[in-house]
Amino acid sequence: MCFAFLTGQSYTATDARLASRFGYATRREATTEQLLAALDALEIERNQFLQRLAAFARHRITRKHRGQRAPTSAEFALLYAPPFAKPTPKGRNA
Repeated sequence: MCFAFLTGQSYTATDARLASRFGYATRREATTEQLLAALDALEIERNQFLQRLAAFARHRITRKHRGQRAPTSAEFALLYAPPFAKPTPKGRNA
C-alpha cells in the first residue's frame, strides 16, 4: 500500500521531506545512493507506522469492549502523527 495513502501524508510533502533529508533537490538530480537511502528510510517509516496501526487496532478492541465505540480525536491525532515527529513535553507534536 502506498505510504502517502496509508499515513494520510501527501506524496509531495513526503518526497520533499526525503529530498531535504538526503540532500537532493529533485529525484532526477539524486544519485542512486541518495535514492536508495531515501527508500530505506521510507521503508523503516512505513514499518513503524504499520506497528503503530496494529497497536491502535489492539487498543480499539479493548476500548470497544469497555463501551467506547468511536475513537477520540486525540487517538486519531496520535495515530496519524508523522513517525518522524518528536513529541513535545506537552504531548503535542513538534
